Amino acid sequence: KIFPIDREYEYNYRNDWGDDRTFGGKRRHEGIDIICRKGTPIASVGPGTVEQKGWNRLGGWRIGIRGDDGIYYYYAHMSRYAPGFEIGDRVQTGDVIGYVGDSGYGPEGTTGKFVPHLHFGMYEKDEAVSPYPFLKAWEKGTGVEG
Repeated sequence: KIFPIDREYEYNYRNDWGDDRTFGGKRRHEGIDIICRKGTPIASVGPGTVEQKGWNRLGGWRIGIRGDDGIYYYYAHMSRYAPGFEIGDRVQTGDVIGYVGDSGYGPEGTTGKFVPHLHFGMYEKDEAVSPYPFLKAWEKGTGVEG
């Protein structure tokens, strides 16, 4: 697996897994927010199949990829998609799937409610798991599997 943002781009993140969220009702944050410039390319962390693509009221423009490892990888708040990926298509590790944005928290097309970032989530058997330790390992290039 690889980190979803290439090292050539500036980014930062912290372990905000489980933090409180209020938009859409009181809930817990089910991912890690990687803050970076709008338009930064987002790479698939591993090989898999596109299961979801389109607008989500909370996540804005998003893609969900079912990894070959069975984990569902959720990439949200995109500004746009990379061309050529539709539901059912295969992606490989490192394929650019979209670009960082600030979409979501409203009806289709809503932007600007927060700073541009990639919300990255992981789900195993429909249960959210913290991506933080995986991101830290992938960032270091250790090749730890999800």
